[in-house]
Amino acid sequence: MTNDESPISNNQSHVSRITHAIYLLIIAITLYVAVFGWLAVRRHAAFETGALDLGNYNQAMWNAAHGRGLALTTMPNFSLNRMGLHVEPILFLLVPLYWLFPSAVMLLWVQTLALGLAALPLFLISRRWLKSEWAALAVSVAYLLLPSTEAVNLFDFHAVSLAPLFMLWALYFLDKAVGMSSITNHQSPITRHIRDIAVAILFLILAMSTKEDISLHVFMVGVYLMVIRRKWTLGGGIAALGIVWAGVAFGMVIPAFRVGGQQSAYVGFFPALGSTPLEIALSPITRSALVWGLVTRPESLRALMMITLPFGFLNVVGLPVFALTAPTLAITLLSNNPLQQQYETWHYTAPMLPFISLAAADGLRRIQNVKFKGQNSFYILSFAFFIAAVPGYHFLRGYSPLAKPFYLPEVTAHHRAGDAFAARIPPDAPVIAQAELEPRVSQRRQVSIWKGEMPAGDEMLWLDVAHPKFVNREGAQTNLLSALVLDESLGIAAADDGYLLLKRGAPREMPPEFYSFLYTEDARWQSAGEMARFGDELSLVGVVPHTNRDTEPQVTLYFRVLRQPVADYFLRLYLLRDDDTPEGATILPQPAPIWLPTSKWETGKIVRVRFNTLPWWTGDGEHNRFGFAVAVARKGDNPQADPWDESLRLPVGGAGVLPGNLVRVQKFYRLAGMVYAE
Repeated sequence: MTNDESPISNNQSHVSRITHAIYLLIIAITLYVAVFGWLAVRRHAAFETGALDLGNYNQAMWNAAHGRGLALTTMPNFSLNRMGLHVEPILFLLVPLYWLFPSAVMLLWVQTLALGLAALPLFLISRRWLKSEWAALAVSVAYLLLPSTEAVNLFDFHAVSLAPLFMLWALYFLDKAVGMSSITNHQSPITRHIRDIAVAILFLILAMSTKEDISLHVFMVGVYLMVIRRKWTLGGGIAALGIVWAGVAFGMVIPAFRVGGQQSAYVGFFPALGSTPLEIALSPITRSALVWGLVTRPESLRALMMITLPFGFLNVVGLPVFALTAPTLAITLLSNNPLQQQYETWHYTAPMLPFISLAAADGLRRIQNVKFKGQNSFYILSFAFFIAAVPGYHFLRGYSPLAKPFYLPEVTAHHRAGDAFAARIPPDAPVIAQAELEPRVSQRRQVSIWKGEMPAGDEMLWLDVAHPKFVNREGAQTNLLSALVLDESLGIAAADDGYLLLKRGAPREMPPEFYSFLYTEDARWQSAGEMARFGDELSLVGVVPHTNRDTEPQVTLYFRVLRQPVADYFLRLYLLRDDDTPEGATILPQPAPIWLPTSKWETGKIVRVRFNTLPWWTGDGEHNRFGFAVAVARKGDNPQADPWDESLRLPVGGAGVLPGNLVRVQKFYRLAGMVYAE
């Protein structure tokens, strides 16, 4: 590649003007920030954020704002300071903003604003490369509609989400200084040249301050400048900057703050590749067959499709720029942590977002130069495929209201009660909190994540037994109830609507308002007709399916108590094949009947039971269509065999009745990996 063919060369400045394309870009960014800021805050209001990582960041920021550095207490086995987990000095620059708005909500808005505004430098660079504002606008909108971008935005808060904005501005100023297009060979005055390089380096430093591994991408940018552009001095300096900061961050800062001077957690993600950073770095050479196997496994190939197909594979054509994703690609695709290959669920793609987006512009620029018999028909076809792929992929897998799997968290009276409950906890009290509750009480000196243990000293334990993520797996809820019954020194400081605040020495009696999460006075269910009747004691009057993208669906069933049951029945959910044949059944009880057994259900009440403890996984590729059925059964003596003993089930009548006294309650289907209720 010659200098003029490279996407890096000098270019003249565009005359500043507001065009139709720029107006549309401003509208797109504004809509993105408004919609995803609202969704992020709504997720938090619906208690769908957690200790990992919004709670961690909130406590660290609160401590920093009070002059205690980035101290945190939620991961004592790893570090008592955020710097022992990740090197993120950018957080100190956010402290003045935290003084003004001391809230986790502020962090969510900062994250959204940064991700949205990153589309601006992306547009400016793409405009130079493509010599077209409309093509540049398409690339920028593709970035905003990319499900991976939106996943970074909606999964709690992470400092690395600020990296795309800083990195893209750094590349923009490098573009001005040494060129990233072939528009002109005009050289800027030396002072402007130096200024642009200085500003670019400043933005590279800001990008590196968001997370330690961004330094590896800075190193790749330097290598790119040296190898592709032959800018040996500048490229070598930037590469050295990245390597030096990587050495400081990984080799000095993290061990200094980590318990026992341990290395970064990254090292533990690659046990098959080596036990030291050097062994892991050399594994593509020393263990090439193993590395190739990891890169080509189904999970890795799906991850690669998530960042290439939405751009119509144009970023693959822009391979020299796409290669700048190599550090994060290696970390995520070679990791033994399966979450890191889920690019459209978590935040792991954040460091790659600038490069996978710019690579699409680079690919489009390269195709512009491909002509057949003097015509650029290949460019037209490629651009048309790109324009179709962006909205099509977003419709199938995006997060916005334009997407089919769009999910709007429901904020209920239960959540508002949780906020009021959190306000009642003394601000100086040490608290152990359920992960989903921890962000509400993270602004304190001592807070821990509950892992099943009971308070040993003067800590207060805050739980929400009604939270959908508090499943009864391994008997977690059953064990909690047993501890309350058997541990006579453990009392109930407060309880309301499923929330429990436990403390040693507090009163032992459970207040009646605790059980309100089990009953509903909603007129919709009070007046609902009967769907099915179980014996002469219970009738099913309502079903609410719960789907959220590709996660396992759940259901809430509403039962009218016709007559107070004489026994404690087992409410059992069954997994149905598409032909209604049962193939799976719940073994452990659901939370609702643990806290209020059926023998205590009062006549005339409507009881809601959320089935969240499910032993199956329908995302295995073999359940494109499936359903759920329910049975009310007497308890037997064999938990494994009881689900299939039809003699234990109460007789049932009504709609959706299946053989064996089962009632079909809901059908589901999967499309492009997402679950939908029929």
